[in-house]
Amino acid sequence: MNLQSDIRTYRHELILVGILIMASVFLLFNLAKEGYSNSYYAASVKSMLTNPGIMIYNSFDPTGFVTVDKPPVSLWVQTVSAALLGFSGPSVILPQALAGICSVLLLYLLVSRSWGKEAGLVAAFALTITPIFVAVARTNNMDGLLIFVLLGAVFLAVTAWKTGSPWYLVGSAVLIGIGFNIKMIQAFAVVPACFGIYLLNFRLSWKKKILHLAPALVVLILVSASWALMMDLTPADQRPYIGSSTDNSEFNLIFGYNGLNRLLGGFMPFRGGEIGGNRSLRGGSPGAFPDGSGGVFPPGINGGFGDPGSDLNITPPEQGSLPDGTDGSMYEPGGRFFAGPPGFAGNGTPGTPPFGMEGGRPGGNPGMNDGGEPGFFRMGDSGMSGQISWFLPFALIGLLAWVSRPRWSVLTALSEKEILTIALTLWLVPELLYFSFTSGFYHTYYVVMVAIPLAGLVGIGAFLMYDAYQKPGIKGWLFIAAIIATGACQWIFLRYNPDFLAPLSWIVLAGSILGAIVLAFLRTLPVSSGKQTLVVLLTVGLLCVAPFAWSCTSVIFKGEGNMPSAGPGLVLDHGQDSMRPGEFQGNSSAVYLYLVSHQAGEKYLVGVESSRSADDLIIKYGAPVMAMGGYSGGDNILTNESLKTLIHNGKIRFFLLGQNGQGMPGRKSGGITQWIQDSCPVVPEREWNDETNPGNSTSMMRNTLYDCKGVV
Repeated sequence: MNLQSDIRTYRHELILVGILIMASVFLLFNLAKEGYSNSYYAASVKSMLTNPGIMIYNSFDPTGFVTVDKPPVSLWVQTVSAALLGFSGPSVILPQALAGICSVLLLYLLVSRSWGKEAGLVAAFALTITPIFVAVARTNNMDGLLIFVLLGAVFLAVTAWKTGSPWYLVGSAVLIGIGFNIKMIQAFAVVPACFGIYLLNFRLSWKKKILHLAPALVVLILVSASWALMMDLTPADQRPYIGSSTDNSEFNLIFGYNGLNRLLGGFMPFRGGEIGGNRSLRGGSPGAFPDGSGGVFPPGINGGFGDPGSDLNITPPEQGSLPDGTDGSMYEPGGRFFAGPPGFAGNGTPGTPPFGMEGGRPGGNPGMNDGGEPGFFRMGDSGMSGQISWFLPFALIGLLAWVSRPRWSVLTALSEKEILTIALTLWLVPELLYFSFTSGFYHTYYVVMVAIPLAGLVGIGAFLMYDAYQKPGIKGWLFIAAIIATGACQWIFLRYNPDFLAPLSWIVLAGSILGAIVLAFLRTLPVSSGKQTLVVLLTVGLLCVAPFAWSCTSVIFKGEGNMPSAGPGLVLDHGQDSMRPGEFQGNSSAVYLYLVSHQAGEKYLVGVESSRSADDLIIKYGAPVMAMGGYSGGDNILTNESLKTLIHNGKIRFFLLGQNGQGMPGRKSGGITQWIQDSCPVVPEREWNDETNPGNSTSMMRNTLYDCKGVV
């Protein structure tokens, strides 16, 4: 009897424990299958472990040649984790997974503090089964840690409103600044929420609010800019080159590639200076390139580095030139890619370029800008909906139940409930507008920024609508409307993938309609709340099946670390290893042994075109590899003369280049790769590559090793 009483008394806490256990399983189970996830970031962590002196500079490589194209805080956390647990895939992913679990708990605490434990539990559960939240938290991408830090900032901002204390507001600003040093401008998404609600504190005079906000704003700017200022004030010859910048400046990176580029587009996501024309993988505007074209890839990438302004091209292989004997038909004339093999729509719509560029890897995992045409309904398109939008109709209708409350018109009487709801809305709405209408460069997994405010509003909306449902009045019908609308939208989302859990779409549609009818009937009768509660749990539980199933795919199947997503695409791609364009293909062990055995005191073991060709050598061996063009080969770090000087001074000898030098999107003529190819002898492949490796015979882009010793 006492046990039953205790269970009844602590039922909310027991349910919370269950949700946290579920979140832990989703985010921690079998992390080893994810490998090193995003190898670009994993290589940077290995570099920092190999040479701790470059940690402050956020260097990609152990020698401090070029930085990662993001700020350092997340990578520092991963480095500490790897130092404590040993460098491995799970050790670099673990901080993001733990941040995800903590996000579930903190969201519960935030919502339950204002709206009650039931609302907090619904919010925590909704976040736990959000597919993109699970997918991202199981990688070493920075977004998982970022949203946890931003949630903490909102928590402190609401506390600042509640107490009127400027110190909580300053604390919120500090966390946003830390978030900026995790992923730059993306962190400012919560600034309207955190500062906006403080302006609604009508217990304080406007003078006092301004006096509180001013120092918080100063702290925000100082913390945000601290690391960038340190980097830009350090002489360029005493630090790495700022990867993906056009002028070796962190502030150029902040306002350029990681700033206006994300908002407006117009740059090719080959990190680095403008190589000419529009740099968007989605295809530019008509006339954006020198020849007036506006396709996925403009004509012109052919060779190495050259003069600014030259046009871009990716030359397709000649007929029959691929190692497997195919005719290269995945390419269209002019460098476009044909669609990959047909797969599931949406989280499987056939992608235009391969490996996640725009349409996704074969099988259609969402990749770059894979969210459909800009507009109000983009969040319901095939690329976005399965990742984030399962409960979006429910949350938006729940907002109607809150907006219609009588106290909404009395700003001076706003309670902590209203303030929290306003804060989450000010976080959610700008994000929805951005992802719905932006033409800038983004990856689909960035919509994880929507997950926390959306889940919070789902919890609040569920509380409000069910409370109204149990009382007389027209607002009571909003709960029934939300169930029907959510079920209908989920039916649409499921129909994008008709071959995955085929019957589920009709079960969800029929179940939501039937549940709504029963609830409507029960509302007209003087029945006990127990019957209503049972029907509500069954109906809402049915609406949780699809997002739960999508989330489970990330737990069961290996994800794509560079472009994380959940859903049927992972099932289709199960057992397939993705390869990024420009990535090293071959036996890294064999080439490493050859290079080490022929090294004679050079600073750099080998030079490669981009970080994609360097990842494997750094991750496995901590090798001092020079990524000449930064992340994707477009950074203007070296000139022909500076490279010749390095060779002459014995700093570097070997260069490993992709076929025709096209692993590095460079310039038409006078390029670095062209000079290497023209000037340096080729090392016979049998001396440095293990041809017994099965992967080598089918590689689409073979590598060539050049020995430049004594050529200058």
